[in-house]
Amino acid sequence: MDIQQVRKPITTYRNKELISEIEKLIDLASEVSDHIKNIDDQLFKIRVNQLISIFFMYISAGGFAYMTLSYSMRHIQYALRIGILIALFLIMFISLSNFITRRMERLRIKEEIETETRVLNKLIDMISSLKENINKEKVGVVQYAIIEMKINRIKFSPRNRELESIT
Repeated sequence: MDIQQVRKPITTYRNKELISEIEKLIDLASEVSDHIKNIDDQLFKIRVNQLISIFFMYISAGGFAYMTLSYSMRHIQYALRIGILIALFLIMFISLSNFITRRMERLRIKEEIETETRVLNKLIDMISSLKENINKEKVGVVQYAIIEMKINRIKFSPRNRELESIT
């Protein structure tokens, strides 16, 4: 028996095993990428919420200042003016509390995004190194193209632009 005949099934098996491992890593990288996108969407919603809070803080602070300093407001009854001032103060306090809470949530989410991005970078490095070991002639053009397309389907966030280099 020729040694070439013995090595051929081992190489084919190795390629099949390698492709299976790459596909598993690609699936995991895709999940991580989708998770990063979902977290990024949450971060955007928090930013919008913070901007709305800032808007209400400025409006209530301006209203508070206008009510206390404006001469034209002196004719409103004292009790009504105090009620409006208290309402404006409460709106400002609630908006500030919401802003601070969302700020802390943003920091937590940013840490989570950094962790997920590091995981995705490691996965992409692993996929890249395994992909280099595939014997393209033994695997076949179609199977290799499928792997390429799966890698291209991973959604890259702005933080992951360097990941596009493996395709």
